[in-house]
Amino acid sequence: MHDHRPADALLLFNRVIKAEVSLTRRTGSTHCTDHRFYVNRGDCFMALGQTTLAVADFNVAFAVAPHDWAVTSRLSMMHYNIGASLFNEGNFAGAEVELSAAIKRNPKVAQYFACRGQASYYQHKFDAARLDFQSALHLDPSSPRGTKINNVL
Repeated sequence: MHDHRPADALLLFNRVIKAEVSLTRRTGSTHCTDHRFYVNRGDCFMALGQTTLAVADFNVAFAVAPHDWAVTSRLSMMHYNIGASLFNEGNFAGAEVELSAAIKRNPKVAQYFACRGQASYYQHKFDAARLDFQSALHLDPSSPRGTKINNVL
């Protein structure tokens, strides 16, 4: 049996967001669509494997509520996942960019620094790699030295 709940929820969030945007245009008010609708729709996209659309919705939510932890944490995780995927494909420069975006959104995750350090290392950016490894160890001194990116190494 296939679970259709994310797809069903996506349809509902599309309707709600469309109605909210239409209301704002129609009334000319300063009413702003609740950013949580975009967060929830982004979660639906994520559940359906539509990463690009999920990141787009999380970015819309971030523009409205840049201090909402639910938004920033999701963006950081999405950038980390994209970076890990790029790393696993051997695209170390792309991985470094995505991991930097993850760190920008949440600079308190040792794994983000460790992974970016690995991406830098494979690009022969040894000073940058060393700094990232030091940051990772500072954030989590108990972290094993063989930190893996989604079970790669």
